[in-house]
Amino acid sequence: MSGDRRVLSFIFFGRAAILLSSGGRSVLIDPGVNLGLRLERLLGESNDLSCVIVSHEHPDHFDRDLVGRLASRGIPVLGSRYLLSGLSGAAGPDADLRIMRHGESVEVGGVEVRPFRAKHTGLGPFVVFVELGGISAFHGSDSGFTPSIRSSAGVDVAFLPAGGGSPTASVSESLRIARLLNPRWIVPIHGTRRELSSLAKKASRVLGVGTVVPERGETVELPLGD
Repeated sequence: MSGDRRVLSFIFFGRAAILLSSGGRSVLIDPGVNLGLRLERLLGESNDLSCVIVSHEHPDHFDRDLVGRLASRGIPVLGSRYLLSGLSGAAGPDADLRIMRHGESVEVGGVEVRPFRAKHTGLGPFVVFVELGGISAFHGSDSGFTPSIRSSAGVDVAFLPAGGGSPTASVSESLRIARLLNPRWIVPIHGTRRELSSLAKKASRVLGVGTVVPERGETVELPLGD
């Protein structure tokens, strides 16, 4: 409806794990190991997730057992061909597993996902653009800058990696991504507390965008206007 207030709600679970919600849709991205108990307490027996997106197979982004349990409930899981081939046994024969390919949109449960090749190690890593409830978000996994996202510049919220031991992600690389995407809000992820704060401060000062450094398990609402 015209004039409705647009809000993106999210919960940060650590590393790159984010639960996005808007317009009655919810998307879980990069649920890594050691986060499973906290996530499962939140999700309970709910099947309300529109989908789960996994950027790549590294364990801090992909808890195979947790994602397999979610898939076994009928929740769609999006990932690379390699990642999904290793998940099929844990997810069961009727799981809805959807292969992501560079530049090709996938629509599931009212959510549109557009993956692009990440600058990172691993087998087919992706960064993703997600559109839900009329809001566009970018999730940078722990990728460095990549020009492959150039054609999709302009998002409401960018979740950008600050470092955290990644061989490719850093504050400076994420500022390059931010300049390309021109987001209204930046949320630093995947880094030490100092790195997250550094990215937020530099993005605010240099780019003049809204920033928020989330606490683990906290629900944050970002107002995005009408």
